[in-house]
Amino acid sequence: MQRLITGVCLAGAMLLTAASIYMNWSFWIGQGNDASSSQVLGAVSIGIDVFKASLPLVIAWAWSARLRLGSLIGLMFFTGCLVFSLFSAIGFAASSRGAVTGSREAVSLRIRRRSASCGRSRNG
Repeated sequence: MQRLITGVCLAGAMLLTAASIYMNWSFWIGQGNDASSSQVLGAVSIGIDVFKASLPLVIAWAWSARLRLGSLIGLMFFTGCLVFSLFSAIGFAASSRGAVTGSREAVSLRIRRRSASCGRSRNG
């Protein structure tokens, strides 16, 4: 039973890590001024997510080896990676929400124009 729970938790962690990598990459790829800077920003965001996923293991190893300073430094880097990912996820959600809102406004405007043109053709 313990192996099953561990497997489910590991699969969930991998799925959430993959989702985080995709969201951060999608957000940062759109922030560059040109294609090369966009690719660099996307690659850095992937690196930070991989670092964020593996750093807790390194921190735990350092703590068990009684390397308290190393654990503290790792924890500071981990916190920085979490903050970066949090802001990237907020940016991704805001840009996704803005795209949805913009498309709904465009559909609404199109419906109003067609309704107005139908009203004019009936009256005219």
